[in-house]
Amino acid sequence: MPETLRVAVDAGVCRITLARPDAYNTITPQLRDELETALRDADADPKSRVVLLDADGPAFCAGYGLDWATPAQAAEETEVTRVWDSVRDQRMIGRFTETWALLHELPTPSIAAVQGWCIAGGTNIVFNADLIVAAEDARFGYPPSRVWGVPEAPWTWVARMGLERAKRYMLTGDEFSGAEAAAMGIVLEAVDRYDLDGVQLDDRIAWPVTMGYDDYTVEVYKSEHGGQAPPADPRDEDGRETLYNLEAE
Repeated sequence: MPETLRVAVDAGVCRITLARPDAYNTITPQLRDELETALRDADADPKSRVVLLDADGPAFCAGYGLDWATPAQAAEETEVTRVWDSVRDQRMIGRFTETWALLHELPTPSIAAVQGWCIAGGTNIVFNADLIVAAEDARFGYPPSRVWGVPEAPWTWVARMGLERAKRYMLTGDEFSGAEAAAMGIVLEAVDRYDLDGVQLDDRIAWPVTMGYDDYTVEVYKSEHGGQAPPADPRDEDGRETLYNLEAE
C-alpha cells in the first residue's frame, strides 16, 4: 500500500493522487518509487485507459524536499569538501527524471490536474504529462534556477513554452499563474479550482471505443446479451476481438 499517494481505477480512469498535503506533496525518494510503480501498473492494466494525476491540499507539489536531499548528499561526502556537489546531484536526480518521463513515454495517455503551488520539481513532474489542466490561480515556476541553475529536464520547458519564454523564466525564476499558462499555451486549459474535476477529459479519453459504437451495433448487442451494453474495450485480456463486426456479417 503506497504511503505518499492514492491509486483508484474507475470507469477506465486510473487516478493517482499525491497524498501528503501537510508536506505540500514535496518530492522524496519514496514518492518517486511509488509513482513509478503506480504508472507502470496502470500501463499494464487493461482496465486503465488513461492516467489522471492530481494532488491533495493547497499545493500540487512544492518541489524536492530539501530536508532529505541536502543532508543525504552531505552524508555521502568523502574526499569532496563541498556541501553541494552539482555533478553528484545530477547523477542522483537522473533517477527522478526517468520516473517523471514515464508520464509521456508509456503508451497510456496521462493528464495532470494542477491546483495551488506547482513549483521547482513539481513542474518537472507535470510538464511530462500528455495534457495539463490547471486551476486559474495555480502557480508555476522554477525559483531554484537562480541558485542551482536550470531543471534536470529543461527541454520539457522548451517544449511547453518555446525557447525564448523558457529562457525568460529560467533566468529570472519568476512565477506565472494557471491562467497565464493557458494564455501562453503551456497548459491546455485553466479553470476555476473547484471545476478541475468537471473538465472530464479523462472520461472522454477513457471511453473512445464505447463512444465509437453506432446505435445499430449497440441495440443488436443489447438484444443478444440481455440488455447489457457493449464492453468499453472489445478485446479480451489476450487482446483478441470479442465484439463481432456486424457490418461484415
